[in-house]
This record gives sequence, structure tokens and C-alpha cells, in this order.
Amino acid sequence: MEQHIGAVYDGKIRTPLTDAGGVWLPQEELERRLVHEYAHVVARSIAGDNMPWWVNEGLAETLSKSLSDTEKTRLGQAYGRSEVYSLAQLESNQVASFNPEALRLAYLQSHASIDFLWRRFGHSKMMSFLRALRSGTSGEAALQSVYRRNYARLEQDVAVSCN
Repeated sequence: MEQHIGAVYDGKIRTPLTDAGGVWLPQEELERRLVHEYAHVVARSIAGDNMPWWVNEGLAETLSKSLSDTEKTRLGQAYGRSEVYSLAQLESNQVASFNPEALRLAYLQSHASIDFLWRRFGHSKMMSFLRALRSGTSGEAALQSVYRRNYARLEQDVAVSCN
């Protein structure tokens, strides 16, 4: 497992119990990683395989930890410098080829996007969104159908919420 990846779900949840130096992970970190990976299991059972990367990872991040003020500030600065990715760029698993810093930013954007939707519109809208994805609807079309937002509008909403 690459150093910047804490755990993996590939049909099974796989997470190391120790860090790269052989030191046992703190219990809260292990729990966070397990919740994150289990969120992938649940999301896939609801949405099927038609889930954009940003939704899959954003949901897992949102359910496994809170978005910190430091992370919001960092993302707000990235939006201000136009260093962020569009949600369309974060749809596929090609983000796995990003360097570790770019991948951290992609995770942070995904987390902030789902966190915004969850806090603003609630759990039942998120369930409707995941079900729309299961029906084969594209990520942006499902977003438009359920939340009345396209990707550009959600990106603007998230940028404002981080400043």
C-alpha cells in the first residue's frame, strides 16, 4: 500500500495496523480508517458502480471525520488561487495517478463538496442523490435532479463556504 494511502476497499476492507515505522496506529485513527472504508461499502450498496470518485471519497471522508477549520482555510486559499480541480475532473479514478499533494487537495475538495450538500440539504437528499446515481444517471445530472445545482454552482457554493 502506498505511503499516502491509509486503507483500501477492493471488495474487502484492508488497513494496516501499524504505520510505516512499525508503530501501532492510535485507536481513533484505526477507527477513522475503518469507518471511511466501510462508508465505501455502504455507498456502493446504495449507488452501485456508477458513482463519481468525488462522491465516493467525499462521502467516506464526511462520514469518517469532520472538516476542520484549517482544511476549510486551505481549500479556500486554493479556490482563491484557482488551484482546485473541477468536479468533472474528479469524476474518474484517474485521480489515483495524482501526486500525493494533488491527491490530498482532491480528497479535500470532495470532502468539502459532500459536507456542504449533507449539511445544507440533509441525509434524505443524499440518499436520493445516491439512488439517482444507481439508476445510471451521470454525476452532474443526478446533482441537478436532486439538488438543482450543476457542478459549477456546487463548486461556487463550496468556495464561498470555505471563505
